Amino acid sequence: MRRWLKILAIAFGLAVILLPAAGAVLFWQMAGQSRSMAEDALRGPFPLSDCANLDRPATPNHWFVAGGQCEATADAPAPEFALPALAQAALLREWLGRQAEVQLAPQGEDPLAILAVAKTTVFGFADVVAIRVLPLPENHSTVAIYSRSMVGESDLGANQERVEAWIRAFSQEAGP
Repeated sequence: MRRWLKILAIAFGLAVILLPAAGAVLFWQMAGQSRSMAEDALRGPFPLSDCANLDRPATPNHWFVAGGQCEATADAPAPEFALPALAQAALLREWLGRQAEVQLAPQGEDPLAILAVAKTTVFGFADVVAIRVLPLPENHSTVAIYSRSMVGESDLGANQERVEAWIRAFSQEAGP
């Protein structure tokens, strides 16, 4: 009987040690896969070319905030900025370039379109973030921001948190 208890204790101890290690390895593999997929997405078509026809997955691993003509299809409304669209886009691109966890795609032909990869801090999962600055009357602008995880079905709210934090930071950067 004692021998079986020892065997069970050893097996339990190994499971306690090996299962979390195997889980961590799996997470790092998924993070690598997400980085590869995100790099491919940076070379693909811009996801916010037409926000009314944005291809959104059925899984909850994305978040979309928008103002102007895109607000109707968004998860939440975006603020209005007292800046012309081109100035707002330049300010956003400059601010994003200073963020350690963000990799910007090269500027394309459309100066109001910004595409980036944002990585999570712990495992380095890569999420693709598309931003379109939308002009409004009287030299104002708003944004459409779509942040999407590349792997998994849930992001535990990471994309929503990121977009909301970026909007707060953009609002402070742009001033009143």
